Amino acid sequence: MSVSYISADLVVEGDIASKGEVSIEGNVTGNITCKSLIIKKGGLVRGNISSEELSTEGNLEGNITCTTVLLMEGSSSKTKLECDNLEIIKGAKIRGTVKTSE
Repeated sequence: MSVSYISADLVVEGDIASKGEVSIEGNVTGNITCKSLIIKKGGLVRGNISSEELSTEGNLEGNITCTTVLLMEGSSSKTKLECDNLEIIKGAKIRGTVKTSE
């Protein structure tokens, strides 16, 4: 599958849907549905996320429903998070609620 990039100088207002991977270095205000989402350092997403995989070292404000989530050092999340697998690296910040599968 292809990778869709939102570069650091790009601002997107609206929902994003992809069957592949989305990589964000810029700012997105809108809901994102994709197979895999990567929020790079400096990236910002304000909206709900639904994907199989989420990896972030950027900023996130919104609800997250994913299978696997990786919150990396430097990331900041204000969220209601629901996932099966969660990994939080030292230096990641999360504020909100977290629900993982049993």
